[in-house]
Amino acid sequence: MLSHFMGLTISFAAIFTLLATLRGLVERAFTPVVLWIAILRFAGAVIFLFIYLNHQGLYSFYPWLNHLYVPASWFLAPSMYWLAVCYIEPEREFTLSQWIPYGPGIALIVAYAAIALFLPDQFAHLPVRYFQTGQLHWLDSLMIAGLMYGLVMYGMIWHFIGHNLDFQKLKEQGALRVLIGIVVGGFLGTVFFLMAYLFRYMDGIYGGATALAVYTMWIWVFSARHPHLGEKYEKAIQHARSSRLEGVDLDQLKLRLEKLMEEKVFLDETLSVAELADYAGIKHYQLSEFLNRVMGTNFARYVNSHRVQEARRLLASDSEASILSIAYQCGFSSKANFNLAFKTETGLSPRDYLKSLKPDLDS
Repeated sequence: MLSHFMGLTISFAAIFTLLATLRGLVERAFTPVVLWIAILRFAGAVIFLFIYLNHQGLYSFYPWLNHLYVPASWFLAPSMYWLAVCYIEPEREFTLSQWIPYGPGIALIVAYAAIALFLPDQFAHLPVRYFQTGQLHWLDSLMIAGLMYGLVMYGMIWHFIGHNLDFQKLKEQGALRVLIGIVVGGFLGTVFFLMAYLFRYMDGIYGGATALAVYTMWIWVFSARHPHLGEKYEKAIQHARSSRLEGVDLDQLKLRLEKLMEEKVFLDETLSVAELADYAGIKHYQLSEFLNRVMGTNFARYVNSHRVQEARRLLASDSEASILSIAYQCGFSSKANFNLAFKTETGLSPRDYLKSLKPDLDS
């Protein structure tokens, strides 16, 4: 009876998590947070699925398919790390360097594919054999290494949180227990699975996966019933952020930024937060915090608002000009980005805005 419940719960969690991944990608605008959540959920779904298949003794005719949970395990903790970073610093821009923590997992997938193609016999080892006989296969070693890598990443998460948040303020806002619960829960779960692997306790793997499946679904149901709590805790986290603007004259900084916008530095489509911060004489993280916490915006919205203002001026002065040429003149890298920013700022598309100017131009 208990074994049947475990199998049913784990299989449901695998399907549920996979569907949640697809739904998140389809329904939400693409942002770094959406990407990290999708990777986290997909990796979790793969692991749930393979724990269920092992529990039922179901294995593929193609041996390499039986071990896909190994590379998936290397993607969980890096996703948790970047989710923590993005929730604490929502103004942070997406950069290619953010893929670095995924480097070991990506390298493992490439090596895994090459071995599956040229040395398929290397996957003949069934996942449960190590637990039954103690015979350590290289795939088992990689799984254990992946869990250890996860512990390192959780250490980085805790260091980042401790460096950027005031715990006393979090406690006052009632968000400290939630934040610690998520981070410590993930850390302890990783420790539990690592111990189960090291001591070859297969029932521990099944039991831990069942508990994690129930916990995951409970979080989803609770979040769906209380959607306002997510916003509450996000605001609490922002309130508890340790300021790095000490010693910066905020009024002078605002004037410097206004002068830079008057000089139209935003016309450079490659302008980055680091470059604008350098022009303003501060660090990039100080500029990000200033825009987010003082101005109530972020770098992309701030720069694009000035680009749109310039575009409106050009459209009003020359109604026959090409919309695409104006987009490029104002620093946008594509017409799609221009249209989106313009409509966000004015409520109209560039073409509709031009039409609204026609009566004034005709008169």
